[in-house]
Amino acid sequence: MPHVWSAEHPVDASLAASLVHGQFPELAGLAPAMLGQGWDCDVWAFGEAAFRFPRRAMGVPLIATELEVLPRLAARLDVAIPRPAYVGRATEAFPFAFYGHPIVPGVPADQADQPDDARAALAPQLGRFLRSLHAISPDEVGAPEDDFKWDMARKAAKAIERLPMLDHPDLAAAAAILQDVPANRHGRTLIHGDVYVRHLMLGEGGLVGVIDWGDVRWGDAAIDLAAVYSFLTPASRPAFWAAYGEVDEETRRRARLTALANHGVSLLAYALDIDDARLAKESARSLAYAVG
Repeated sequence: MPHVWSAEHPVDASLAASLVHGQFPELAGLAPAMLGQGWDCDVWAFGEAAFRFPRRAMGVPLIATELEVLPRLAARLDVAIPRPAYVGRATEAFPFAFYGHPIVPGVPADQADQPDDARAALAPQLGRFLRSLHAISPDEVGAPEDDFKWDMARKAAKAIERLPMLDHPDLAAAAAILQDVPANRHGRTLIHGDVYVRHLMLGEGGLVGVIDWGDVRWGDAAIDLAAVYSFLTPASRPAFWAAYGEVDEETRRRARLTALANHGVSLLAYALDIDDARLAKESARSLAYAVG
């Protein structure tokens, strides 16, 4: 049985080239290079431009959201984000709209493979970035309302189903956290919606960019604050909260459960299924951080 992350319309190099060269002749001399493949999109580079192609129908509204929201965010944030520059249309060969943007600088944090002390040094930067994002008001940016990420019981149940797929020393501790489900809170904070290791771009200045904004929406800040528990070491959390600001205990519980369910258990199951050793290493690390 295919998994939720299985592609309905995978985009290989030939299809990517046909779509981009056919619709943007000024890029016709550039060959495609694979940048990344996620749950919802395949990403191909053409020179200095990155093109995002939905892999399945679920990714289509995410692309539409990015095209609507990203141009309004760039001036408000102190890290680089994608800036749409090419908007492609659906064709007979590929049924979804797609778009391209100048490549965001840096490398994804999973490729940097930093030791714990180097990752801990990023805590204040991550705190400042999320503080700035979460301070944006509805008058400044229009975005969708959260439709499902707030549902703590739903994400906990899905993660518990995936626990038997895993081999990790902290599974018992993970199960205990997942079974102690905090109350839901919808929230009215502008959130990125998927702050995790592959969406954080690192460079000489530390955190230099944040990518993949398809889940940006009005929702519960705890969804983004999950990064405190999935990306940062337990010892570095005070430095994050000092930069971001303190939150109540229930918000921390929702953030921890989200970190464990999404970026520990489910991401590890995904990484093992697609045989991605680097992502498996990072998601296993996130699981350990989240229970720590």
